[in-house]
Amino acid sequence: MTHYIKSALKPLQNKRILDLHSGAGNFSLPLAPKVREIIAVEENPSSVEDGKRNMRFLRISAETYNISNYGPLGIVLAGPPQAGLPDRLVGNILKAQPELITMCPVIHQP
Repeated sequence: MTHYIKSALKPLQNKRILDLHSGAGNFSLPLAPKVREIIAVEENPSSVEDGKRNMRFLRISAETYNISNYGPLGIVLAGPPQAGLPDRLVGNILKAQPELITMCPVIHQP
């Protein structure tokens, strides 16, 4: 899947990527060397810790900050829960006028 994302989202240089429900960063972190910035958003504390561990392993530095305005975006990666993205969030994303929005639905098996 990561290879597909890398090839399908070209060109990546100087892009800002918003990765919603980023989990451990499996989709966005491999893109880090190619893009200007990745904004990873995750609410699950254990997934955040997994993402931090992956960043250390890949030697990727990061800043943590509160995002109230996404600003101009190149690409939005979203791996939303099965219920989808909340309307308010969709509205905020659209205000940022991304060049591309791609959905990577995650299906959790019991």
